[in-house]
Amino acid sequence: MWDLVKDILYPPACAHCGKSVTRLGDWCPQCFADLYDGKALASSVKGVQAIWSVAHYSGGVRSLIHDIKFNKKKELGKSLTPFLERFSFLWQREGKRLPWDYVVPIPVSESRRQARGYNQVDVIFKPWVENNGLVWLDCLHKWDTASDMWKLTGRERLANMKGAFSLKDEYKKTFQEGRSHILLVDDIYTTGATLAEAASVLKGGPVICDALVIGGSR
Repeated sequence: MWDLVKDILYPPACAHCGKSVTRLGDWCPQCFADLYDGKALASSVKGVQAIWSVAHYSGGVRSLIHDIKFNKKKELGKSLTPFLERFSFLWQREGKRLPWDYVVPIPVSESRRQARGYNQVDVIFKPWVENNGLVWLDCLHKWDTASDMWKLTGRERLANMKGAFSLKDEYKKTFQEGRSHILLVDDIYTTGATLAEAASVLKGGPVICDALVIGGSR
């Protein structure tokens, strides 16, 4: 009942252009077509075999990620699910199975999680992972870094992330028992410093790492 009242008082609108849509979290067809990406990023990252982004990091997509991360609007995460579902649909339409043994989220530090109440990567990606029958493996721990990444140059980001992740004790044998194909997931990609450091922690065993982000620079 309350959802109906909210829809009357605050009609659902496309997060990019503001046009009316059927449900909260929907995009108008034109904006979705304009914003969907689903292509491999050109930049190479040490330890990561392939990286895909599913959306252009602009307009409504950028605003949504900002609100999820900094304004505690985690309910907006469902607005990004259509981009992920489109990615997996096109992959499977070509006759491919989603090849990953585990999906590993890039974590936030415990202090950041307590301040925010959640990890935005979990909010954005976990429903998609469960819907597609993939295995979610929250196996990394994030230590507090010296500086916020958005303030830093590319070289400073690499230095800032050094030693930022560790493998949780209960997962230390997971990647020693056979070859594993892992999909790292994160909200945005800039220089690849975060993905490279996370991959370096997981590469202690026979592991292949790919990565999937919502948006990123090329």
